[in-house]
Amino acid sequence: MRSRSYSEVYGEEVSPQVSGDEGYYKAVARLRSGNRILTENDFEFLVIDRSKPAPPSKPIVLLDPEDNLRKWMQRRGFPLIEFTEWRGKPHVVLVAGMKDPSGYYEIYDELRKLGQMVKEGSVAVFLEGNFNDLMYLFLRFNIGQQSGVGSFVGNFHCVKPHPVFQGLPMGCLMDWEYTDIWAVETMKETTIGNLNPQTIVGCFSTTGDGGTEWGSEMFITSQGEGRVLMSKLRLTETVDRDPVAERIVMNMLAWAAEGLA
Repeated sequence: MRSRSYSEVYGEEVSPQVSGDEGYYKAVARLRSGNRILTENDFEFLVIDRSKPAPPSKPIVLLDPEDNLRKWMQRRGFPLIEFTEWRGKPHVVLVAGMKDPSGYYEIYDELRKLGQMVKEGSVAVFLEGNFNDLMYLFLRFNIGQQSGVGSFVGNFHCVKPHPVFQGLPMGCLMDWEYTDIWAVETMKETTIGNLNPQTIVGCFSTTGDGGTEWGSEMFITSQGEGRVLMSKLRLTETVDRDPVAERIVMNMLAWAAEGLA
């Protein structure tokens, strides 16, 4: 017996074309017999304009030894400076998915200088990676980690209003828009409290004894004249295929660049 194709069973796939502004739209499908509606269904979707925001005009200093974001940034038109070539005044520094820093022997001495560069006014954006070892090397503080995945009780991921989420849902719990990027691992609230953090994305869950545990998935802290944004959201692995991840990274770098203006 010949197997039937998807289109033979379900009909042709439809890709809606939207000519209006970005935002939420609803597609409605109805099955009719004459003037009678036999059944119908609808689907809400989010339209994101990938041209927004434009890449900053000032170069981004890139520290990406695992090549997580370099090709994507080049395709998107970001002017880049490699971290090992960076000298002079403050810049935005993007640190993407670094593992144990002691494994990068050829740039280890340069890595140790980043903490001082931030204190002198640079803005460092850390995306994922081995934060505990990285932060002790750069800025002499430790960050504990805990699971962001629920087990017997749910974990709730919340997004606060901030320019990093411009054009995306914020001031709410994460819903389907963030399916690809919510953090599997969060930063313990008890270990970042002394940094006076501004939490942008948080995670909370109830414990078996009726208590509550809090973690941070993205926060900002000031260090000297500069600032550090740390994110555990799964952005480096999804930025090439998920417009929400791409928008967040673009917004992060636009926000960081404005802080230097």
